[in-house]
Amino acid sequence: MIVAPSRSYPADWDSHRILPGPPLSNHTLPSYLASHGVKVGLGIEEEWQARNTRNDAAWIYANNPEVFSKQQAIDLVSFNLEELLGLKNDDGPSSSFGREKSWVAWEGDWFSIDARVRGVKALGSDLVDLF
Repeated sequence: MIVAPSRSYPADWDSHRILPGPPLSNHTLPSYLASHGVKVGLGIEEEWQARNTRNDAAWIYANNPEVFSKQQAIDLVSFNLEELLGLKNDDGPSSSFGREKSWVAWEGDWFSIDARVRGVKALGSDLVDLF
């Protein structure tokens, strides 16, 4: 299930029954679903929200470390989405979309605000951009 937005908020009266997350509840919607065996991905509602997906995954991990490991939190915005959107090729791990063909290299802890992108290899490109 793709959850968008990743942080529940009551936009109107019909959506006032939400899982608000800590400290008001023990779970967020993604952690509740994952704790019940549902494959979860974090989605976006508008294009500008894509730049915040790293922060959303870090927020989910920070509030529910008993449900998600760091790798599972990263998977919420990467490999889980790939599978849920039907982009994953089942011919093996090397042919999976995104795993071998494109990548981003980070300096520092991915969950830290101090982390910086240092290299990017885009899908279909033979060049690596270094920063």
